[in-house]
Amino acid sequence: MSLERILSRLAGAQPVAIEGPASALSHSDLRGSGSWANEWSGAERAVQRAKTLALPAKARRAVTELEGEHGRVSVRPLMAPRMAKLYERLFDKMEVEAPTCTLHAGVAMSVFLKAERRSDGSDRLADLSVDLLIADDQGTPLVVLLADDPKRPQRQIRRVDALLDAGLPHVEIPARPSLSAIWPEIVPHIVRH
Repeated sequence: MSLERILSRLAGAQPVAIEGPASALSHSDLRGSGSWANEWSGAERAVQRAKTLALPAKARRAVTELEGEHGRVSVRPLMAPRMAKLYERLFDKMEVEAPTCTLHAGVAMSVFLKAERRSDGSDRLADLSVDLLIADDQGTPLVVLLADDPKRPQRQIRRVDALLDAGLPHVEIPARPSLSAIWPEIVPHIVRH
């Protein structure tokens, strides 16, 4: 079957008559070696421009601070480097093993849990968040991943207590997180999705 016939079937159109054999275009800017990718004259200029625009490593790591109406406001990383690495590996693994699930970082517990107010009127979930959360394709939480918080043990107890009360499974993230250590604990909670 000819190429024209295949293309016409794919496009659902009638075959188009081709006039004469194909020929190469001649252009004065073309070089004769045939290896244009290696000799592209713009590549060197593009690399030099990229180098001038790139920030030095120290500048990339510098915290941006702005003086606002209510004092100084600064930007800081969302996750510690180890947690960011775990997030990336977990995201890649889920893309293959559980493609309908989504991974979320730093989610406030009041977003996915609803709790009655205490007798004094305070919110039980105030100031509580989870490190990572895996949800199904409808946004329903399936499992929560919690890193240990040795600086604030009471907060850790409150987080685990709220998850247990809600019946939502959680996985403890060790101090030195690795995907191979926590993935087997995650799979039973996401296998049906």
